[in-house]
Amino acid sequence: MRICVLDDYEDCAAQLVNWERLSGLGTVTIKTTRIPPEFLIAELREFDVIVCMRERTPLPRNLITQLTNLKLIVTTGPQNASLDLSACREMGIVVCATRAGGTAVVELAWALILSCMRGVPRAFESMANGGWEWKLGNELTGKTLGLLGLGRTGIRMAHIGAAFDMKVIAWSPNLTSLRSNQHGVQCVTKSELFDASDVVSIHLALTDSTQGIVGRDEISRMKPHSWLVNTSRAGLLDQFALVAACKSHSIAGAMLDVHSIEPMHRDDPIRTTERIHLTPHIGYVTRETFTLWFNDAIENILFFSRGIPLRVIS
Repeated sequence: MRICVLDDYEDCAAQLVNWERLSGLGTVTIKTTRIPPEFLIAELREFDVIVCMRERTPLPRNLITQLTNLKLIVTTGPQNASLDLSACREMGIVVCATRAGGTAVVELAWALILSCMRGVPRAFESMANGGWEWKLGNELTGKTLGLLGLGRTGIRMAHIGAAFDMKVIAWSPNLTSLRSNQHGVQCVTKSELFDASDVVSIHLALTDSTQGIVGRDEISRMKPHSWLVNTSRAGLLDQFALVAACKSHSIAGAMLDVHSIEPMHRDDPIRTTERIHLTPHIGYVTRETFTLWFNDAIENILFFSRGIPLRVIS
């Protein structure tokens, strides 16, 4: 069995877990750099098993159907929007997932919120360049946190917001007051959320119905001092409308960990857009999450080899 671990950009897979557990099954190849799309078929054609990292390298139909040796795909996390499951089913490829991981995305979202509310990136830059004085920051106490989505991640965001003595409100297409009240959160309309929030944080799944759910109308409702945070999926947000709002200073700014093209092009103008702060999709990039995912991947491969695959999603 030939096993390929894709997109280990952090070069940590070999250090975090013991891949020798698979030595009786075959060889493990770990790819620490991104394979350009035009070389994927040639690079992956020999493998029986692929372990893919979330949405880093897409596995669309036109690729999957040409990987005729492929028998198993293990995707980190419980789902992968860039993996064509119907093509896998047609090719007889089993697709297994791993567990979801812990609170890494929530922790990053709050790191971004706190960082920008207090102007930390600019303060770092000022000190490094010999400066000292800086502008006034803003406290979270008494502010309103607006959550788009009150699922597992949104609930954790709400609890932390409450710990900062923030008022927490939420909206999603199917959210009810009964559910939100259970977590001390007020259920509001989407318009009310954007009107009232000092910080808007997006925690929705990307589907056909949620594509572009935060657009020009929603952003235009935000207050001049309000921040928008997206650690979920780039497709939920109209980036052009966001850039326009930041350039016109109609909102305080935005913090984005997810992007329409990843890795982002070096010359993408959003990199230097004033009031937009970017991180390179690191919401889930922690030692604890990767250790869980890689150990689950090894377990999935071992059980697949015994004819009893775990956590099958296709």
